[in-house]
Amino acid sequence: MRMRRWLTVAFLALLTLAITGCPAIAANDDGRRQVGEFGIFAGMSFADEDMVADGEDGDTSPLIGLRWAARMAPRWNWFADGDYMKHETAFDDDSKIFEGRTGFERLFPLGSRGMNWFLSGAVGVADVNYPAGGDDFTRPLASVGLGVAKDRGGVRAEVRGEAYIGNEGLGGADITNLQILVGWAFPFFEQPAQNVHKKPIFDQERSRLVLEGVNFELDSARLTQDSYETLDHVARSLKEWPEVRVEIGGHTDDTGTDEYNMELSQRRAEAVRDYLMSKGINGSRLEAKGYGKTQPLNTNNTDEGRAQNRRVELKRL
Repeated sequence: MRMRRWLTVAFLALLTLAITGCPAIAANDDGRRQVGEFGIFAGMSFADEDMVADGEDGDTSPLIGLRWAARMAPRWNWFADGDYMKHETAFDDDSKIFEGRTGFERLFPLGSRGMNWFLSGAVGVADVNYPAGGDDFTRPLASVGLGVAKDRGGVRAEVRGEAYIGNEGLGGADITNLQILVGWAFPFFEQPAQNVHKKPIFDQERSRLVLEGVNFELDSARLTQDSYETLDHVARSLKEWPEVRVEIGGHTDDTGTDEYNMELSQRRAEAVRDYLMSKGINGSRLEAKGYGKTQPLNTNNTDEGRAQNRRVELKRL
């Protein structure tokens, strides 16, 4: 049993490395914003020894599952999934386990090939059905995971650990399981905007421009939903001008201290850079710099002037 477990771990680890190391499958970036995805996954479940109920080593079982996710922000997914597996027991038949969970994923750009690595956290419930002679039980669960996923759908892989919470069944024994998953996501996109085929933003005469329509939540570096169309257009233009390097400049109005505005503008510039990297733009072409309130375009004595001063600019380097 122990040898089988380690062989399975080694195999799936090699498979994960092969997937993340191969060239990413290109997606057609046609200006549509991804709003969600549906996926299938399979893998291996490494059950706690107490799940086997005979006091010996834990058991390894294949598992299958389905997943749904919605893009809540450029770097955040809400997801829900369900999986099924069968584990050996000390009885005459296997236990059948159904799990469901929901939670969030935080995405981080991984290079310039449209890949992300992510952290996940979720809560859910496990329904464990033992054969005759065993006691069925249901417990809440909590899980954390680490994985890689292709942007705009495609291959994904994850390693996650889970803990069954509570004391129902198995004499109240603590249950911790490990799962290694490989799957495929089928993305859903919003309808393309009518003006996605805009003229490229870069030409020989234009070296600096304000990104109209790029906005952030109040006192935050979190992009608003209406910013994505403009930034998607910037990403397409950068792909059409591969020799161009740009500085992403963050600017604020004069509300707040100098130190606060400088730090906020830096984080906002970095948020734009991260979004462009998630669209396949190499990070070496992007520099993020916060200027705080040091370069106003207009007066800070009116609401209109302050709104103009809160901006993101691109400057060709």
